[in-house]
Amino acid sequence: MRQLSAAGLSCFMLDNYGTGDSEGDLDTASTAIWREDIVQLLRQLQQQGFTEVSFVAIRFGALQLFDLLNSSPMPLTVKQIVLWQPFFEVAKFWQQFARIRVAEAMARGEKLSQKELEQQLNNGNTIEIAGYPISPAFYQSLLKMQTQLPTALNSLAVSWFETSQLDSIALPVQKMRDTLQHVCELQFYQLKADPYWQTNELASADELIRLTIHQLTTMPA
Repeated sequence: MRQLSAAGLSCFMLDNYGTGDSEGDLDTASTAIWREDIVQLLRQLQQQGFTEVSFVAIRFGALQLFDLLNSSPMPLTVKQIVLWQPFFEVAKFWQQFARIRVAEAMARGEKLSQKELEQQLNNGNTIEIAGYPISPAFYQSLLKMQTQLPTALNSLAVSWFETSQLDSIALPVQKMRDTLQHVCELQFYQLKADPYWQTNELASADELIRLTIHQLTTMPA
């Protein structure tokens, strides 16, 4: 965000309600609240005279962005979308997130499955994953997200940056890339770099940032 700002772009980085430095607690949050907060921000920007917006969506942020585009009229014209290591299915996101709790239980010698976690939520119980309280309402809001590929993508430039230690493109990534190429103008890049999204240590993403800035600052108006 700092480098984009230095390049002359007005930038906003969001903390979802109940996360980061935002107000509220996660156990009272929902994806619907998060979506409405983004809409309110876009409306405020429109009132301030902005006419266009570009998005950098990271991991789960891609699901949030698609849900936004599928659910709400956009107050501003979407100029460009940049995806970093995106999730395209809520089920896969939830599976990876729930796996953290399952692994914690295994480390204590306990048996726990994703299905059992979901049953606890469906029974009205809040569960904890990696220190985060996940409420039944939040879980249900995840399932209700509209994350199919938005029709708005047909007229948009989309850049997808995938970080991998592989020399070739993984088959699931390749399949999704092929699907996206049929619905939008897609620029796909695979970089060999540290897995910044899953390390507990500081990870360098200099090339990823450089390419992202290039994409967002050189596209014709």
